[in-house]
Amino acid sequence: MKKFLLLLLIIFYSCDDGKPEFSDTENKQAHYFIEALNYDNESIKISNSGIAYSKIPSEEINKMLDLKKQALELAKKIPENVLLKMHKELPEHYEVYKRGLKLRIKNLEEGDIQSEIDGSKLLNEWGEWYQQNKSEIKIPKA
Repeated sequence: MKKFLLLLLIIFYSCDDGKPEFSDTENKQAHYFIEALNYDNESIKISNSGIAYSKIPSEEINKMLDLKKQALELAKKIPENVLLKMHKELPEHYEVYKRGLKLRIKNLEEGDIQSEIDGSKLLNEWGEWYQQNKSEIKIPKA
């Protein structure tokens, strides 16, 4: 009976609930992921709020630029090991997101249309992956 209980305890404690352990620092870094996406989404809302095919006022471009820069700065603060804990494929795909953001920022700063096109493609690629995998991304509770 004692052997059975010992075996049961070993099995119980060795079971993984599938949730990665995050240190306090990693927890904070993981939450940068959500904050970065929120800043980027705010920028997109501004972009979509105007009249289609009309010139975006410079003050709105500046707001969009600031929001995208904030998103990128937060995205850069998340180490690869934290992204890996969140989802095994996230480091690779999050690089696509960051490259897309950089190119969109370049367009907003310099008016470089090719950067806008390339950045939009990358962000669309990221968006498709994110939509398919967001339910599997593990973000620790705050």
